[in-house]
Amino acid sequence: MLEETGLVVERISSDRVKIKVVRSSACKSCASAAVCQALSGGKEMQVEVYDNLGVGVGQRVVIALHEKTLLWASFLIYILPLVSLFIGIGLVKWLAPAVSPGWIIAGGFWGLALGFFGIYHYSRRLKTSEYLPVVVRLDE
Repeated sequence: MLEETGLVVERISSDRVKIKVVRSSACKSCASAAVCQALSGGKEMQVEVYDNLGVGVGQRVVIALHEKTLLWASFLIYILPLVSLFIGIGLVKWLAPAVSPGWIIAGGFWGLALGFFGIYHYSRRLKTSEYLPVVVRLDE
């Protein structure tokens, strides 16, 4: 499990909290560090976390994320759009073999768009406690 320390900043519901996490040294070795920094605006990020301990606002906690969840998210973000792009290209070439390259490119973009659309709708289901980071203990 990947663990990180953060500060509880908001209670969202009875079993969810928002945690402010300061980027750690582990982020430096991550291939997506630049993307996270651009999205978070710097060193701090706020993460929605499943809370089964009943922590309060202002407490320092340790949160954890399963490696399986991280690998699945990486697959969704990096591999699935690429596969959908090639499926779109392949469908256009299969349905109309003598079509111009412009239509092949358009088919690729349609495949890519459908892939992102699918990821967007599937990601809404991922906000269950199974895929969220979890508060594992209070930080001492």
